[in-house]
Amino acid sequence: MKKNIKIISLVISLLAFHLSFPSFAMQDGLEAEGHVSTLNGKLFYRDTGGKGPVLALFHGNSASSQIFEKLMKAGLPYRMIAFDSPGHGKSDDFLNCKESYCHLGCARAFREGLDKLKIGKFSALGWSEGGHQAINLLYLVGDRMESLIFTGTPPLPHDPELIFTLAFKDIPEMKLLGKEEKFNKEEALRFVECQGLDPNDVPFMIEAAMRTDGLARTLPLKIIMEGGERINEVETIKRSKTPILILGGKNDIGVNYVYVQDLMKSFPENVKMHLLDGPHAHLWTNSEEFNSRVDRFLKGNSKLLKGHSKL
Repeated sequence: MKKNIKIISLVISLLAFHLSFPSFAMQDGLEAEGHVSTLNGKLFYRDTGGKGPVLALFHGNSASSQIFEKLMKAGLPYRMIAFDSPGHGKSDDFLNCKESYCHLGCARAFREGLDKLKIGKFSALGWSEGGHQAINLLYLVGDRMESLIFTGTPPLPHDPELIFTLAFKDIPEMKLLGKEEKFNKEEALRFVECQGLDPNDVPFMIEAAMRTDGLARTLPLKIIMEGGERINEVETIKRSKTPILILGGKNDIGVNYVYVQDLMKSFPENVKMHLLDGPHAHLWTNSEEFNSRVDRFLKGNSKLLKGHSKL
């Protein structure tokens, strides 16, 4: 009887010891997660840790940092830090919405978050709207950003009237980006499916789409169309000496890559472009090729990693 009591006590002690660790310690591929305070709200982040060069990750509209899960678990030699954008995922709904939710406002919040995490030089990867945020971050930090990758992101023409005639294709789901109220489940499903994702494979994307602050979804483009605070993304890329890789899915139904290919004629040699198999969310559906392409580009532009690709 006493022996059984000792065994039960030992089991309870081990369980209590196990549960005493923070949740991030039990997540595969993550060393840490948490929040950093910024001027208008708290940013949530996931961090793979390690001593490799830092790669900051920025997701798309009405999504979350979980879309980078396959990349973060690929075993690449980088310290990856993926943020939930303001008004998305586990980040706060930010104060001063017009200031916080525009692309430049999000970039300022990310810069603040990286500063709080004591990050010096870093590379950046943005998907969809996260690519616009990353271009804006490049504008803010200059050569502190060692390299930039964006996908599903047509650099926006400075004339707002040309955005929907040049940069994007006219698909019905684009109208969902104009909904200020939170998505219901049917709208979330439509939004996720138009990105080429199987909702059954990515339930977290449905949850993220339904969670997103409606103002965080609508204001970025609305501010641009109304002549609000913004940068010239095309000129920012033209003037930058940072190595830049533009990726895209060949079957993306929302982005006009003919327009992007035309832009390439005026971009300097430090800007490269490749279209990969897959839809808008090819970073998930074709993750092996995407991860390999990202790794090769970063390795080629990092003195620390030349010759050390794991793929």
